[in-house]
Amino acid sequence: MTTTGGAAGKLQGNPKLHKTGVPLRTIVYGRNHPTEKMAEIVENELRAHVTSLPSYIQDTTDFLNKLQNIQQPLPEGTILFCLDVKALYPSVPRQEARTAVEAALSPRVHPSIPTDDVLAIMDTVLDNNTITHNGIHYIQTEGTAIGSHIGMNYASTYMGSWENELFRRSPLHPLAYFRFVDDVWGLWTHGAEALEQFFNVGNQIHPRIQLELRYATDKIEFLDVLTTICDGSLTTDLFTKPTDKHLYFTQRLLISRIYKESYPIRSGC
Repeated sequence: MTTTGGAAGKLQGNPKLHKTGVPLRTIVYGRNHPTEKMAEIVENELRAHVTSLPSYIQDTTDFLNKLQNIQQPLPEGTILFCLDVKALYPSVPRQEARTAVEAALSPRVHPSIPTDDVLAIMDTVLDNNTITHNGIHYIQTEGTAIGSHIGMNYASTYMGSWENELFRRSPLHPLAYFRFVDDVWGLWTHGAEALEQFFNVGNQIHPRIQLELRYATDKIEFLDVLTTICDGSLTTDLFTKPTDKHLYFTQRLLISRIYKESYPIRSGC
């Protein structure tokens, strides 16, 4: 399960050009890390659970399809809201995440890899998450690294457990609630003050998991979609950041057919 000639992950930074001050998103390049293949095993074992979560969104197309299932017209005063988990990957609390992973995997019938073995593999990966930067070696002691193969499904499994706790603690729930890893989109029908209280409850569940809240009564952007409430109905359009260069390719370009066949679903108001 380990690679030959392995190396520690390399710390890199990608600038967030669309944000004030252009902060860096730290990414660990983990190719050829000794635990790379073990991390892939854990992610694969968690995939079925993550995709079964009620809030799960695979991509933009999946999000747009799920919007079609929301009963309309919407109640008067419906609020569009988005929650963003700050730095989710490095903030995932490992002990709580381990409990969530165990709870997610234990109900499996005839698993290809026993749950205890998956947990042992996961512990090995997380306990040996080594990183180099400017010739200095580090080890990450909490969360997981952006860029590591144990990332999206690991973090999403914890977030599924976190969401259960959020809904248990909050007396009022959203009309709709969808999540793409660390980004949440929802509809709220209980007023702005109650939405702020819902947000505050989320920030009290674990000190490492802190949220940012955006909301509006007319329109809000989520992923690359602009969602709008128009005459009680939801409409969508393509959303692009101000830094987008709007570069396009022709059908004759020699790239994968998958990209050519992908197109945004959009409607107007």
